[in-house]
Amino acid sequence: MTRGILATCYARPRGKVDTERLYAAAAAAYRDEPFVKIVPTAKGQGPHTKWATGSNLIFLSYAVNPDAGLVVAVAAIDNLGKGAAGQAMQNANLMTGQPETAGLAGLPLWP
Repeated sequence: MTRGILATCYARPRGKVDTERLYAAAAAAYRDEPFVKIVPTAKGQGPHTKWATGSNLIFLSYAVNPDAGLVVAVAAIDNLGKGAAGQAMQNANLMTGQPETAGLAGLPLWP
């Protein structure tokens, strides 16, 4: 891992939940968020920090652990891009009436 933050978060759902419902809820919640990318878990693997390198993107993935009864959410960011600097620029864009993505929509880097 070159740089970034990979967060693995666990939650106990109130009722029965499956992966499809999680992805549908996330798609609805983040529909208008230009920097949030919801990615499916492929072959048991979620997002990688390298995907976000040099960008203001966050990659989210979800899974259900039926044995433990837990929902697992994994998020990957480049804390130098999506961190305080990227968030400050995103907020400044919104405060000054510019598009939220102004100056932040470049392609991620690959070191």
